[in-house]
Amino acid sequence: MEKKVVSWQKDSFRDHMTRIQVNSEEPCVGCYLCVYWCSVKHYTLSSRSASRIRIQWDREQLLPSPCVCQQCEDSPCVEACPYSALTREGYIHVDEEACTGCRICEPACPHGAIHVYRETAVVCDLCGGTPLCVKVCPVGLLEVVE
Repeated sequence: MEKKVVSWQKDSFRDHMTRIQVNSEEPCVGCYLCVYWCSVKHYTLSSRSASRIRIQWDREQLLPSPCVCQQCEDSPCVEACPYSALTREGYIHVDEEACTGCRICEPACPHGAIHVYRETAVVCDLCGGTPLCVKVCPVGLLEVVE
């Protein structure tokens, strides 16, 4: 199965199942550049807890691996939200006014890619069209696919 790498244009991702994919052929070096730049873009501060991408560690093999929303077609986090604060708009969108920070979405995500920061759900929004994590990864581990 051939994967299609997306060429970004403003709002081009809204009509497709676009997501960030981890290239399994390249090892993550655990530099956290994707994490820090994500938090800077969205909150203008460098914070692991504010980031929409996380680094998970395999404790046995001591290997890092990025964890980011896979934009699931069935979107279990959206279905789980009792306040309709999560919607699918080509990506998972959080209505910050409606979100209560109840955390019901967290266990619903099969990838562990959604969490609450400052009483609001935080999930990858593909940076509105040009994911910064993909640009800053020094080993080319992250790529945008549809």
